[in-house]
Amino acid sequence: MVLIAMLLALGVGLHALEALIPVPIALPGAKLGIANIVTLVCLYALGPVNALILAVARVTLGGLVSGTLGSTAFFMAMAGAIGSCLAMSAFRALTARQAKLIAAASMVGAVAHNISQLAMFTAIAGTSKVFVMLPYLLAIALPTGYFTGLAGVYAFLALSKLRGFSLGTSGLSSAYGRRSLIGTAAVMLVLAA
Repeated sequence: MVLIAMLLALGVGLHALEALIPVPIALPGAKLGIANIVTLVCLYALGPVNALILAVARVTLGGLVSGTLGSTAFFMAMAGAIGSCLAMSAFRALTARQAKLIAAASMVGAVAHNISQLAMFTAIAGTSKVFVMLPYLLAIALPTGYFTGLAGVYAFLALSKLRGFSLGTSGLSSAYGRRSLIGTAAVMLVLAA
């Protein structure tokens, strides 16, 4: 319970911090998703039920802190958090809970987050034309989801040093994160060329 409270406080802080970071792209809904790090850690450390509770509480408290509680932005954030958490939970179950796949789970969560937010906006506004933005959102969500996942790997490794937090860390090391980061940078350079 203490770990969930700690992750919730960290998640709300990251949520508020992320709201202050200007996004250099004029695309509504595009953001880094750094608050998702705590959901990833909770999912792989404490399971999907606790991760879902954490995600809902994080968005609710984040809405209170940012003043968006009850607004369209709040409902879109809630839909994104729930959709993302459910998709990452399914990915975790399908991959036998391998913690070394946290970055891939984060990418799955980023895609589900965008689809869930657009679906919520469609339900609120009554038009599905907003889905025309999906390819552009995914072009941003996949790399940011991956780097958020790498941050989750490092957070998981740091927290694994705490007493009682050793579950699920097999196969993870800082070397894994470095290799993954170098490989990703190489692929992104090839794609950019």
